[in-house]
Amino acid sequence: MTWVAHASRVLASASSRSRTFPKAWHGTRRRAQERLLRRDTATSTRDACATQSGGGSLNLPLDFLSWPALGSRAMQNQNLMSSFEFIAALMSIIIGLGVTNLLAGAGRAFYRRKENPIDEVHIVLTIATLLLLVLQWWVTFRWNTEVTWTFDKFLVLIAWTVVLYLLTVFLYPPDLSEAEEHQGRFERNRAGYYSAFIAMCLLDIAQTAVHGELLQPLWYVPFVGQYALLAGGGLIISRRGYDRFFAWYQLVTLLVWALVVRRFLVGNEAPT
Repeated sequence: MTWVAHASRVLASASSRSRTFPKAWHGTRRRAQERLLRRDTATSTRDACATQSGGGSLNLPLDFLSWPALGSRAMQNQNLMSSFEFIAALMSIIIGLGVTNLLAGAGRAFYRRKENPIDEVHIVLTIATLLLLVLQWWVTFRWNTEVTWTFDKFLVLIAWTVVLYLLTVFLYPPDLSEAEEHQGRFERNRAGYYSAFIAMCLLDIAQTAVHGELLQPLWYVPFVGQYALLAGGGLIISRRGYDRFFAWYQLVTLLVWALVVRRFLVGNEAPT
């Protein structure tokens, strides 16, 4: 009977060890996971503290159960558009439509140049207006520093871009037909083009004032105001020679401003 009792003790010991080993393995695995989580938490905390301005410290909770929620919110914030990006998307679409209308109209005019000779005033105004749209699109980036957005600011910017689009419509109406001549079409739409140009200048000054940069630099208002006065002259003086003068003056001055003056007075980098 002694060997039976010994065998029973061996079986009982083996059974106890079989229950102990899984518990020990699970406990070891849990401790390893906690060590990894603590290490990731410490790394994330150091990275977050390093990004704080002014050398301030960031007090983050070390509750491991809260970190998944914090990570989820951080990912959501990264996927959200900023206010500037949201508004700039619509502005880009409107200005992009204007650029598309100009390029399509100029392409049709060049294609039909044998039937309808290209008019000098019309083609110069086309190039000048295209350059104007590109310049205005470029300087719009200075609004990326705006923190507080209101509907008034949004409305001024959208009205400004809509008027820019209307300039292209008066140059190349949507109902363009093959029988139309460029000179005759501009003569019928010259009042609309000059009126839209004046509105664009006034809205440009308005959106600059809303942004708080009306007198930065001091010569900004006189520079934009001269274009509005010249466009007003086009409404009063209905002469072919004045239209030619306005078209070439706009093109030359915009080229000098974009390629020479801005490089020395404003800088050639994206406005901030």
